[in-house]
Amino acid sequence: HLDHAIAELAVTARLLLVPAALLRALADCLLIRCRRPRRGNVHAVAPFQPLQHRTQVRFALTLQHDLMRRLIVHDGQPRIFFSMARDGLLPPFMAKVHPRFRTPWVGTIITGTFVATFAAFANIAEVVDLTNIGTLFAFILVSAGVIVLRRSRPDLERGFTVPGVPWLPVASIIACLWLMLNLTALTWIRFLIWMVLGVGVYWLYGRRHSRFAG
Repeated sequence: HLDHAIAELAVTARLLLVPAALLRALADCLLIRCRRPRRGNVHAVAPFQPLQHRTQVRFALTLQHDLMRRLIVHDGQPRIFFSMARDGLLPPFMAKVHPRFRTPWVGTIITGTFVATFAAFANIAEVVDLTNIGTLFAFILVSAGVIVLRRSRPDLERGFTVPGVPWLPVASIIACLWLMLNLTALTWIRFLIWMVLGVGVYWLYGRRHSRFAG
């Protein structure tokens, strides 16, 4: 399952990076055009035109970042709930699939409701920090899992094989850990509280219902 998840992550990253690269190229073209007036026409560029272009570029890049974040949260989190419920770590209703759309609709509704409610009252800067530290920690676990499974289960059939093991996963772990260490102490405290809640759910429910228990 881990190799399939990594393959899906690679495909998702490609789908996200291509629009980002196009927007970056568009930003460069706009900024170059607004700085270089045509020859023989000193009035080709208005005094505030560069500022206007830069504002438009920043808006486009911000919109791209927001779309990437929404795709990761609203599309990825319900499927994580689905996989955990299928393995017994969460109640079975989280693994229900919509009969028409074939999506984990229960997890999608719960995720959307929680995110919308939390976003309405939370400070956006604090939410960004919590999202960053949680995502980086998840990448650390995935990178470590690649190393562990490569050694403990070399017999698994893999649809995708991560290259450069263990050096590439180790580099990923170091980079993510370095970024986490640059976050505030308050973010770390909230992250640890959230981790304690997650471990509590595992010990109270997941440990007894997991398909892999024993």
